[in-house]
Amino acid sequence: MIAVWPMSVCMRTTYQIKKNRGPAKEWRNGKGQGVPSADGKAPDLPENHAKKKRPPRNNEKLFKDYYDAQLGLLAEADRAAMFKCLNEPLPVTFRLVGPLQAGSDADEANRYHTQLCDLLVAGTEEEGGLKLNGDALQRLEWYPHQGAWQLAIGKKEMKKVANLQAFLLQETAAGSLVRMEAVSMIPALVLGSCPGDFVLDMCAAPGSKTGMCLEMVMHKRSTNGSVSQELEAGMGAVVANDPDLQRSKMMVHRTKALCSPSLVVTALPGQAFPQLISQQGEAIMFDKVLCDVPCSGDGTLRKAPYNLKTW
Repeated sequence: MIAVWPMSVCMRTTYQIKKNRGPAKEWRNGKGQGVPSADGKAPDLPENHAKKKRPPRNNEKLFKDYYDAQLGLLAEADRAAMFKCLNEPLPVTFRLVGPLQAGSDADEANRYHTQLCDLLVAGTEEEGGLKLNGDALQRLEWYPHQGAWQLAIGKKEMKKVANLQAFLLQETAAGSLVRMEAVSMIPALVLGSCPGDFVLDMCAAPGSKTGMCLEMVMHKRSTNGSVSQELEAGMGAVVANDPDLQRSKMMVHRTKALCSPSLVVTALPGQAFPQLISQQGEAIMFDKVLCDVPCSGDGTLRKAPYNLKTW
């Protein structure tokens, strides 16, 4: 004999089984520890179990004591200046794409500087805006053609300047400007890649320094030159490697605005990077290697002060 149950009864029975399965309600919500018994009741725990909390760590003092010991050879005034700097918000910095290419000039950088100053002054004159002037925008003198800028305000304050953030986002999406910290611009400049160089960027993600190296190995593009003509002109190439596949994908997204045929992205462990072989069977050597290896990241407290809580 086959028993036939109405569909509504089956659904109610299944729902009841699922409802009663698993730990008791207070344990499903993450309160307490342990595994409930078969009847769904919580196990016996000490009376003050729920009240026990880990004592808060004085991370600021631990951080200062650690670096006081590490940098003991520095003068006390220098260490105090460093700690003061870490407590200040990170200024907004960005650079223009193009001044690093051979044959470029300062005309484009000067035009952008005038436009940025106009936006800054006009945006701060609106009601409720910050009271700033053109001096709040500083050109980095050590960057080629002074094609990099630093704002004397942080990210939060920049949102109060009308149209400035929208302009930066628009130009970044178009590939004309790149938002990156000033200290990140230095390694590629010191490396000093030249047109025609074959460069390896070993720890490349997220790709800001890769973009700089790519500009430096390229000649200034002509308006009517084809890709094949540019390659024949002696353009170099950059191999951008990062062991993290997801970060490598992000790097491709960030560098595609350069539209360069001279970029190769790989995702391989740096300590096991393979030897490249030419079609003639000869080993290919790199002219320059940039290896900005991962570090403690303690200097990022300026842009992520909440990291101090878990230091």
